[in-house]
Amino acid sequence: MILVDIRPEYEVNYRVFDVPNVYLLPFSSYRESFHNLPKRKPMIIVDSVGIKSLQVAQFLVDQGFSQVAYIIGNVIEWEHCDLPLTKDVDYQLNGGCACMIKSKK
Repeated sequence: MILVDIRPEYEVNYRVFDVPNVYLLPFSSYRESFHNLPKRKPMIIVDSVGIKSLQVAQFLVDQGFSQVAYIIGNVIEWEHCDLPLTKDVDYQLNGGCACMIKSKK
């Protein structure tokens, strides 16, 4: 099984899924890069809060991937359930609105 993380790169460094077989496939380029995913492996699509993971999961099913799921709540729910996750506070996001969010580094 693989976990497909579709968060943008600036979000991935703060909350990191601490499990084997995490594949980074940013939402911004998933239509161009999905060919790199193994078609015969079960996969779970995750993002920050669950807004885009359903869209990517449905796209992959439409492309012939048959073992695709997504997590409602995504990384926020993953953390809430105490599933394996590491945090690097140097990459914690700061900003008054989404247009100004940036990491400390």
